Order: sequence, then C-alpha cells, then structure tokens
Amino acid sequence: MALDIRRVIESIEKYEPVDLTAYKVPSSSIAGIGKILELYLRKIKLQKYYFQFFYAVRELVENAKKANLKRVYFKQNNLDLNNPDHYQQGMQKFKDEVYSKISEYENLLKESGLYVRTTFEVDETHFYITITNNVHISSAEEARINDRLSRSQSFTSVEEAFQTVLDSSEGAGLGIVMLVLMLRKIGLDHNAFSIQGVNGTTMARVRIPRHDLVIQRLSDLTGRISEELERIPQFPEHIQALQRLIADPEVDFGRIERTISMDPGLAAEILRMVNSAAFGIHRRVKTISEAVSLMGLKGIRDMITACGTVKLMVDRYGEMQKLWNHCYRVAVYASVIARRYSLRKIYEVVYSSSLLHDLGRVLVDFLSPDLFDKLRRFSVEKNIPPEEFELFVIGTHHAEVGALMAERWEYPEAITETIRHHHTPDACREKYKELVQTVYLANFLDDWDRGRAVPDHLSPEVMNRFSLHNTDTLQALLLDLKKQFKRIAESQN
Repeated sequence: MALDIRRVIESIEKYEPVDLTAYKVPSSSIAGIGKILELYLRKIKLQKYYFQFFYAVRELVENAKKANLKRVYFKQNNLDLNNPDHYQQGMQKFKDEVYSKISEYENLLKESGLYVRTTFEVDETHFYITITNNVHISSAEEARINDRLSRSQSFTSVEEAFQTVLDSSEGAGLGIVMLVLMLRKIGLDHNAFSIQGVNGTTMARVRIPRHDLVIQRLSDLTGRISEELERIPQFPEHIQALQRLIADPEVDFGRIERTISMDPGLAAEILRMVNSAAFGIHRRVKTISEAVSLMGLKGIRDMITACGTVKLMVDRYGEMQKLWNHCYRVAVYASVIARRYSLRKIYEVVYSSSLLHDLGRVLVDFLSPDLFDKLRRFSVEKNIPPEEFELFVIGTHHAEVGALMAERWEYPEAITETIRHHHTPDACREKYKELVQTVYLANFLDDWDRGRAVPDHLSPEVMNRFSLHNTDTLQALLLDLKKQFKRIAESQN
C-alpha cells in the first residue's frame, strides 16, 4: 500500500501516533519508514540524528522480519522453535535456504498473517519508536539478544566491537551491538532500548529524550589521527625544490630534466609511470626529456608529487602492499576511463590523482589495521552508505584526512580536490567535476569487485555522466577495465 504522506504529516503536526504495517517488508516499506522518521525528527528538531535512528529502525525491522521467517521455516520443516535441539538443527540451514528462496517465503509470511509494524509516537519529553511482530519471542531468541545487549555494554570503542564480534563465530550479532553503540554515542544508555514478549507479540522499543542529546566519542581514533597529522614530516626538500622549479614560468626545460635526473630513483619511477600503457603512449619513452615533452610540466609535476608521496608514506607507515595495489588499479582504471570517454582535459592529472586518492586510508590503516575493510564489509551487509558509517565510527572520513595531508604538503589543487571528494563527487567544485567523477567511478568499480561497495550507492549523476544505466553496463565496464589492467601489468613485467 502506498504511503499517504499528506495524512502522515497531518498526524505528525497533531503529535498523533503513526504506524506502518507490512508482511513482506519490501524496500519500499523501509523507504516509507525512513520518510516518516525523517518527518518526525524534523518536527521535534532532532534531524541531525537521522542516520543513527534510521539504522536502529531498519535493524529492528529486519530482525522482526527474520523472526517471522524463522517461524515459517521451522513450521515448513516440522521443527519446534522451543526445542533446543530442533533450534540448533534449524538455524544451521535457515539463512541459506530461506534467503535463496526469499520470494516464496515472503508469500508464506502473508499467508500466515505474520506482520511487522513500525510505530512512531511522541509526547512532551520523549520520542518512541516501536517495532512489533505478531509472534512471541522464544526463550532461545531472548537469551541470545540479552547476551548481545550485555556484551555491548562492555565495549569501550567501536574498534573493539568490530574486533571481538566480527572475529568470532557469532558475527551476525554485530548488528544489535552496533545499534546499542549508536545510541550510546548520542548519550543514550542501555535503558533506551528494550525488547520483550507481550501477549503473543514481540515488541522492540527505542525511547529517545527530546532534549539533551549530545554526540559522544566512542573511539579514540579521531584523536590519534589528529596527533599523527601534527607529526607528519614535511615533504622531501628536493621534491619541494622541483615543484618550485616547475612552477617558475621562466624556467628552462633542460634545468628541470637535469634536476630530475640527479635523483635516479625518481627518474626511474617517472619513466615507469610514463611508459605504463595507462597513458596511451605507443612507443617506449627512454629519457626524462622525452617524458617532459610528452606529459607537459603539469603532468610531470603531478607525477613527482605522487612519487614523493608514495616514498614518504612507505618509509613512515610500511609497505601496505594491498592498499597501494588498490590505488594502482584505480589509477589505471581511471586513466582508461578518461581515454574511453575522451576526457582530454584530465589526461595529464588523472593518473597521479587516482594513485593518491586513498592517502588518508594509509594513515587510518596504520593507526587501526583492518578497521577500514571491516567497516566496508559491515556497510555492504547492512546496505548502509559506507561514508556515513565511517563518519559515525571514526568521527571523520579518510578522504578528509587525506585532503588535510595534501593541503599540508601543498599539493596541486586538482589532486587535493580529488582526494577530498573521491567518495562524494557531487559535492566537488564544478571545475574539477570531470576529474573527480572519473576517479570516483574507478574507485567504486574496484571496491565493488572486492565486495566493498554495492551499486545502490553509486551516484546517479555519475551513472548518467558515463551512460551506465544498470548493473549490466557497470559489469561490462568493470570486465573491460580488468582486461586492460591485466594487459598493462603484463607489459611492465
């Protein structure tokens, strides 16, 4: 049934309860719940907490639907939910069997009359969100939830929760743990959330005071990031000198070539980059003189910036081969995309900008190894926009951390803008949009290929810009980029 927004608004204006009931709980129902929540939060001036509350609502709705599906599945297989042996037997196959035939089981939910109802209420002091499903919680389910609630109280940081729960055999319990941590982050204690069986139903409720909510820090990572940013060394002097030389409008090309050649490691890396097939140069470049002529001063300047950065970061934070391999793939993908779509204005800068796009991740990964990948995996599993979740967990975003580093080192503006907005291309300045969108798409495709992103979160503006109208066209582009990358990698061996 379609949501009647006019009636919802009228009820909210009168502070009357609003509820939404569904059997199958499709994505349209989740969207409707999100819209009602947004309208309520605006009314009571708590809209800045939308992300936390929407996560809580969606987690509880999905848990309620799962509980209903469990009843149908156990009944279909003649299993008693309250028998410990039957429960263990049924849960071993429940997820695989039900979600592989989800449409069939959703129809059975409706036939069985099993619903999920989301109710929003407000009074003078509190805002209440109640999720009800018309089955009584079993003793086994109640014990598991109470165990997770108890464990969430012991965690002092989000990193600890990820480490403990994701690395255990009960990783599925992380959703409810994160719900409690999200509520704690805005100053709500364990009394704000409750779940209980009531007259043949199960009711989960979040009780939110309308005043005195304060964002708290559940991670010390933000502080450690700030401290590390203060300690980061200056860019190597000889790289800075080269950059100043290139910026001089009166400079002689020969002097630039001689200065680069005085650093054999830098000269070799520049030639390696120029000779990468990603630049579309169809002959072997053997000298720095040729490289400068072909790439132009801006292109060479950005290559020097990239080379100097990679060396400095490796010297300070270690190899991080997996992360730099990702950056290299994105650099190649972005260069190929730029040429495929004839984006001539960004040919010179796209490779270097892509190579440095995850600069902030180097620092974050060094301070909290593996946290980033765990955040991404959880975001994909819960279909949460990963940028919002990272901001919640860390208190900042690795893209912003990287941009601050780039500003400290006085990077060219185009590279800094790419680093800052490689996850938020719609927010970048118009003059850099073509570049940032290209790097964003290349980064998304590599993340998607590795299970760290979902097409639902891809910017519609970028999809339109590159004529990517569905998952099939995305998949075709990715497959072609992987073939091109393999050919380029083989050509350099």
